[in-house]
Amino acid sequence: MENSVPTETVIREYLLGRLDVDSELVERMDEQMLSDAEFSESIGVVEDEIIEEYLEGTLSPADKLSVQKHFLRSPERQRKLQIARSLSRHLAAASAHPTGMPAAADGQPQIFVFFRSWPAFRTYAEIGALVLLVVSLFSVVQLRRELQSEVRESGQKLADERERVAVLNRQIEGVRELTEPATATLNLLQPGVTRGNAKLPQLRLGSLTQNVHVEIALSSAVPGRYSVTLESAGKALWSQSGIEAFTSSAGALLLFDVPVQPLMQGENRFVVSRGSGSELDYPFNTSKQ
Repeated sequence: MENSVPTETVIREYLLGRLDVDSELVERMDEQMLSDAEFSESIGVVEDEIIEEYLEGTLSPADKLSVQKHFLRSPERQRKLQIARSLSRHLAAASAHPTGMPAAADGQPQIFVFFRSWPAFRTYAEIGALVLLVVSLFSVVQLRRELQSEVRESGQKLADERERVAVLNRQIEGVRELTEPATATLNLLQPGVTRGNAKLPQLRLGSLTQNVHVEIALSSAVPGRYSVTLESAGKALWSQSGIEAFTSSAGALLLFDVPVQPLMQGENRFVVSRGSGSELDYPFNTSKQ
């Protein structure tokens, strides 16, 4: 997957819903939002710019229509717009009609009576600091809501991706008799040792199978790189290090490919480790035609 951050123009078109939803570009950007912090930050910046232009009335008619029909369909963006509108209204009202500030002859407020109930030693710098504090508090609340929303969306997307993989696996099983894929898929959802007569995950390899795409669900969503070793009968057959975990609040996934040659008939296992931490092993049975 290409990890470069798209340009601001592309991001803007993406947020305004002008890109083909079935295109490879949109699919890549959807996935990059989950795995690329730089891209997620760019998304937030462009969202704020669109909301600011919408409130200022500087959007073109076409952009304004796209904001109303597509951009604001997101509940989180609606909340961001509501917060920005309320803050702008309150600051504008405070600037135009401050408490206890009568108008002078030219219609402008007389600054020398601003907040006349305050002690005389209160400076305008302190008042400005108070305004900045209020704005900062709004920003913190907004950031917290955005982070919570991102966590929920990441978990939902991970669950949707797992469901999509499960559907694809069922479809592959349905057509297996008609065609034999060059790449097999192995889903390992829970670590553990061989449990007597417990049924282990099955991996069936055809005569034309060349690779196995492995997806391992980790028990915790700890980001970082992991090492994976393929073993059979206590002997290491294959290994790979530096595998980046795909993480969210719902858990973590390791995705990698293994050639079929090292796999042995019968019971195999993948041993997953990270640094000096404990190891987790995922047993499974392999059958070859």
